[in-house]
Amino acid sequence: MRIFIHEYVSGGGLSGKPLPKGMAREGLLMLRAILEDFQASKEHEIRATIDSRLSNWLPSNLPVTIIDRHRYDEIFAASLAWAEAVLLIAPETDGILERLSSEVERAGKHLLGSSSKAVAAAGDKAMADARFRFCGFPTPRTGRIRLDDEPTHRVTAFGYPAVVKPVDGAGCEGISLIRRPAEIPPALRRLQRATRREGFLIQEYVPGTPASLCCLSDGTRVLPLTLNTQYIRAGSSFSYRGGTVRIDHPSRSAAFEVAHHLQQAFPGLKGYFGVDLVLSRSGPVFIEVNPRLTTSYIGLRRAFSVNLAEAIVTSVLGELPSLPEPKGPVRFFVGRGRGTGRVRG
Repeated sequence: MRIFIHEYVSGGGLSGKPLPKGMAREGLLMLRAILEDFQASKEHEIRATIDSRLSNWLPSNLPVTIIDRHRYDEIFAASLAWAEAVLLIAPETDGILERLSSEVERAGKHLLGSSSKAVAAAGDKAMADARFRFCGFPTPRTGRIRLDDEPTHRVTAFGYPAVVKPVDGAGCEGISLIRRPAEIPPALRRLQRATRREGFLIQEYVPGTPASLCCLSDGTRVLPLTLNTQYIRAGSSFSYRGGTVRIDHPSRSAAFEVAHHLQQAFPGLKGYFGVDLVLSRSGPVFIEVNPRLTTSYIGLRRAFSVNLAEAIVTSVLGELPSLPEPKGPVRFFVGRGRGTGRVRG
């Protein structure tokens, strides 16, 4: 099968615009990992794109087309026309992942991921919170505030400590922990830099261990693969440093049980997706669903003795694969400079 693998941030989607360092770094790590796995499978012909500013950051043996300034639309369209299937990695911010997913669907290609409707539901964090609640999944107390609706008063009325974040954010972009009124103005400025939406979410701060799930779905059933910790610095702003894949924790069974029912909340989840949660004293508290490849994949692929790229394809084609028990723990770190990050385990 001819597969076009497209990571939006590192793959030219921001050609001619400033590159956000954190998102570009994580995008590049995911792109390299999934390209290497598809290349190793030898079952498919693959193509990808890379922003010209990052072209020296990938090994020369990977099949990428360099995108110079202003050529993104042209090369994306040509790659989409060539492909039989497309795997997308893109932020939910400003509806980017939803828009690209819709383009693939309209072109009649196999989308190696969740449907555009599932992406829309998961990408809108307010809608995702409502669906969690409707299905009875544990989730933080949440409110929605408009930037022009006395946000300082509204945040104070909500109570401290609180987390504010974009409605359509990705990763840690625009997220802040607020403990006192003086921290509200800089938090609002970070929000405005991260999104064009006029409103934002406020959630109670849940003490515990930041965690994630890596999952596969065939569109009907969900197969949770691993429970992982996330290395997140929570403060005036949040930053992501990596994580540990496949941890043992008393809340693992409860987290997996909720994961099995995520199709109920988000019909159309397919292929690989991630879930963010907090492992609190009272059990797992679910934060959001990431309907795409997540940075944890760079550690996950080391935890399994089989090729996970093929497992993703098998899932999308309607059959959950039978996978061996993952090894672990596998620790991975997202570096600050050039390179591929570090994986241990």
